Amino acid sequence: MPEEHNHGGSEHWEHVDIPDHYEVVIHGDHVHLGQFEPAHIGYYRQGEVLEQPQGMPPQIHPPEGFHWVGIPGHYDQHGNHTDYEAPHWGLHGQHS
Repeated sequence: MPEEHNHGGSEHWEHVDIPDHYEVVIHGDHVHLGQFEPAHIGYYRQGEVLEQPQGMPPQIHPPEGFHWVGIPGHYDQHGNHTDYEAPHWGLHGQHS
C-alpha cells in the first residue's frame, strides 16, 4: 500500500528528526546493543504533545564511544496508526 503523501483530511502531522541509534537490551548492570535504527523522520499529530522518555536515562554506563539519547514517541509514517513507537532510550555513537 503506497504511503499517503498528502496532508488532506482532518489530521495534520508534525515532523520530528529521529537520530540514528541502537535499541538496547539491559542485562543486570550492563547493556547490549540491539537493532540499529538509521536516522529518519518521525511523525506525530499536530496539536499533540511530543512524548519524550520519562525520567533519567538508564543508570548503566554505556559502551565506550556511545551515549544515551532520548527517542520521542512517533509514527514512522503519517496516517499509519499501527506503527507507533513509544518513547524510549537508545544508544547513539560509533557504528562504523
